[in-house]
Amino acid sequence: MRARGYLDGRPLVWAAVCFVAGSSAAAYWSPGGALSAGLGLGLLLAALALAGQARPGLAAACLAAYALAAGERLWADARSATALPALYAAAEAQLPPPDIPAAAEGVITSPVEIDGDVVQLRMTAQSVRAGDAQQAEPLRERLLVRVKLLREAELETARQWRRGDRIAVSGALQLPAGPANRGGFDYRRYLRSQGIHWLLQVQGTDAADVSPGSPWSAAALLGRADAVRSQLGSALERSYPAAQSGYMKALVLGDSDDIDPGLYARFARLGLTHIMAVSGMHVAVMLGLLGFLLRLCRLTKEQILLALMLAVPPYVLLTCKPPHEMIIAPNEMIKKTAQSLINQGQFSHEMKNRHFRNLCSCFWGLRFTTQFDKRWISPILSFIIAMAMINDIRALQLPNEMIKFSKLTISNS
Repeated sequence: MRARGYLDGRPLVWAAVCFVAGSSAAAYWSPGGALSAGLGLGLLLAALALAGQARPGLAAACLAAYALAAGERLWADARSATALPALYAAAEAQLPPPDIPAAAEGVITSPVEIDGDVVQLRMTAQSVRAGDAQQAEPLRERLLVRVKLLREAELETARQWRRGDRIAVSGALQLPAGPANRGGFDYRRYLRSQGIHWLLQVQGTDAADVSPGSPWSAAALLGRADAVRSQLGSALERSYPAAQSGYMKALVLGDSDDIDPGLYARFARLGLTHIMAVSGMHVAVMLGLLGFLLRLCRLTKEQILLALMLAVPPYVLLTCKPPHEMIIAPNEMIKKTAQSLINQGQFSHEMKNRHFRNLCSCFWGLRFTTQFDKRWISPILSFIIAMAMINDIRALQLPNEMIKFSKLTISNS
């Protein structure tokens, strides 16, 4: 029997590594640089195959993963353009970029954020009338809308807006600000990586006509989750003093908007800000408590595991506050849910728990079901840190049950 090479034991892992490398190379280097890196990777994989450290098929699959990721990244960058190219080019050519009168109709696709007298939301416009155009043009354009409240009474109106509502709004289109200094933060590039090329500045809620949208759209369903999360946050505010309610909302719901800045700074100095976000430990503790309660009801092991699998998606949906607009659930939410479901499925079939393969299976699932972007560094760091922690925990002299719980907690994170 042929001996297994160094790469043969974990094909999913190495294919995922090569895919991330290809996406990274195409995102940050020129096409020539990405090609040169690909040639170097091809030579390395060929040497490993000749040395018997990788099957030729696996080496070819890893190289194909690199090429697929690099090609997709270059193709996506080429296609990432506004639906108003002429208007965008004209505005970009002027310094400073002008404000362009515009009116847009579409659907609110993000939670409505209120900060003082400014309301911010994201919408997918289905028609836009901009500049000197006499009628609206049917198109699809993501817009970041900022509404400046002119009266205190408008605050209550803005609080009634929900994700999934239809909105018709008029204001001024603006280009996002570029870097103020060389090497500084490029807000325009940041929004462009999320598919947003325009800001729409609006004066007062009178310029926005908001009405209920389709009750069964993906945005409306996520809007209901936002409403439930808001009600849970209000219940926590009533249950705890003002000095503690913000911390409890961050700890239980992952909502750090109302946490005391001084308290957050103290957590940051200690490197413990991850406690104020719903992590793998929150999911593992929730599953443990629910499993204990179900065991008291004398359910069978299979029934308990099935109930736990069904409980994970709604729990993560309620406690993972989306950091940005997406019609589909955010990547981190999908990652936590998928990893928990894979772990529970393995336990239900009494399979050996292969956590590295779990992580890489979730990575591939994220890649092909969401708009996973290399520039969203947080999910990739989450994968890398989880893999490193699972690998390092083997070196600790811990009881087997503690190691098992630790790996489950980390792989859920």
